[in-house]
This record gives sequence, structure tokens and C-alpha cells, in this order.
Amino acid sequence: MNTRPRYLPYLLLLLLSLALFVPGQASLPPLDRDESRYTQATAQMFETGNFVDIRFQDQPRYLQPAGIYWLQAASVSLLSAPEDRDVWAYRVPSLIGATLAVLLTAWIGNLLFGAPVGFLAAVLIAVSLILGVEARMAKIDAVLLATVLAAQAALAKIYLESTADREPSLGWVVAFWLALGAGLMLKGPIILLVVFGTILLLTITERGVAWLRRLRPLAQHVLLEGGRGGVLPGPVAIRIPLEGLEYLGPPGLAEVGESFLGRAVVGDPAAGDQDEQPVAGVQVVHAVGDDDDRPAVVGQVPHLLHDRLVQTRVQARGRLVQEQQ
Repeated sequence: MNTRPRYLPYLLLLLLSLALFVPGQASLPPLDRDESRYTQATAQMFETGNFVDIRFQDQPRYLQPAGIYWLQAASVSLLSAPEDRDVWAYRVPSLIGATLAVLLTAWIGNLLFGAPVGFLAAVLIAVSLILGVEARMAKIDAVLLATVLAAQAALAKIYLESTADREPSLGWVVAFWLALGAGLMLKGPIILLVVFGTILLLTITERGVAWLRRLRPLAQHVLLEGGRGGVLPGPVAIRIPLEGLEYLGPPGLAEVGESFLGRAVVGDPAAGDQDEQPVAGVQVVHAVGDDDDRPAVVGQVPHLLHDRLVQTRVQARGRLVQEQQ
């Protein structure tokens, strides 16, 4: 009779991850220019008191949402002091993300193939060079990996429950959508490529879409959208001041749109347009700026796969080009 506690493999993996990822957190200098930019941008958030308009020195950083900067700011506030500039404090989210990635790999492997396979897969990813490097860098990737695996774990559980003709618990559905929202806040729709790719392949395999009802897609309106009209933005809301959009210009907006399906939004406040415009899959409304009473743009991401994604992005870019001429 096997009396080994079920949590023992996870405890061993936790200890292994800490042994592999903790050394060097405080002693290693920034490993590349991107890490320096992330830490500097987070430090400037404390200096300016602005935790929404992310900037590196005098340049805006709108190529990804603010999620990683908020996590780093929370880590620095809890474990260090902003004025100390301790690099290890900025790296704690990556350390936690890499550790969670190892544990989630074990859990998914255990669910799909059995405990030995899950444990071996987790050990292999823990000792991999790339994860060890990312765990020591104040960047997005390790945390993003954890959110992707969390979404995949919840999706796997929901799918297996549906194949057994059982209704998955609400907790798994909430975990799926929250992991998806967290991934969106870290690096936009990158997580969608993995999760929706999995859903597509499972749908083709099952030759039907009935099992998708188990995901309760209406739940995403509560968990991901939040309030409407910029009054109470949801957890994936994006607010970009107009001066940032003016700084980016058409080439910058094109780069953002092509990289992240048009998360950067653009309006036409000069024409007095106050209507909602679905620009590149983002619901756009105009609001009043905080400091200088100039219009600002508040974007939400309720319809990331809007059927007019390409068309509206091209229209927005064309309008900007015409205005610049």
C-alpha cells in the first residue's frame, strides 16, 4: 500500500526550484538591456507616482500592458524600498513565476499521463537553462509562462470533466479566465495563441464544439471586462494619454498593432468624436484627462477576436497617415 503523501513530489520540486533559481538573485547584475529597462521603468513609477503611464526615462513603453511593472512595484514595496534599487526585489516575480511553472508542469503531467511522467517533466523544465536564466531576470517571460500553464491546467481539467460528462466546478472555470486575464495583462494576446490553439485542436479532435460550453464564456464578461465606458475599467483595462499616442505616431502605432493585435488604441478627439469605436479589437471611449483637461483614451479588451480586427486597424492607421500629411 502506497502511503506516500500526495504533496511530497510537489514539495521536492519546490525545494529543487528554489535551490536552482535563488542563487544569484542578489549578486548578478542586470543580464541584458531589457531587464535594465524594466527595472528603470518600475523605479520611475515610484518617482512620479504614476502607475499607469509607463515610461523609460522620457519615452513611453506601450508595447506591453502594465502587469509586470505592477508586480515588480508590489515586490519592491513589500520586500525592499524603491530608493534602495535592490535588483533582487525586482526579480522576485520572475522567481515565483518560474517556480510555479515547474509545479504546474508536474500537475498537468500528473493529470494527463500519471505522477511519474509529471514529476520527470517538471524536473526537466526546472534544470533547463532558459528557465534558470529567466528566473533571474526582472522581465515578463517567467511570469507569463506561469499564467499560460495555469490556463492550460484549468483547460485540461475542464476538458477531461466534459469527456466524462461531468460539469466542472466553477472554481476551474474562474481559474481559467483569471489566468487568461493575467496573461493578457502581462503580454497582450500572446497567451491566446497557446490557449486558443489548444482549444482549436481539441475542437477538431472532438469534431464538435459542445464541450466549449463548459468554459462558460459568459463568465469572461464579468472577469475580464469589468466596468464599461472607462468609468470602472476591468482588470485588463488600458489607459493611454494622448501625448503618448502623439509621440508614437503612425510608425509606432503600426508596430504596436502588429505586435499585439492593436492593443494601442487611437481616437479622433480633434473631430469631437465621442462614440465608441472598435479599433483593432479594443473598445474605445473618450474621457477627460486627469491633469490638463485634455481628452484621453481608455481602452478595454472585451473582444480580442473581433471580426473587424484587421479592417478597423487598417482604417485607424490610414486616418493617422492622412492627418500627418
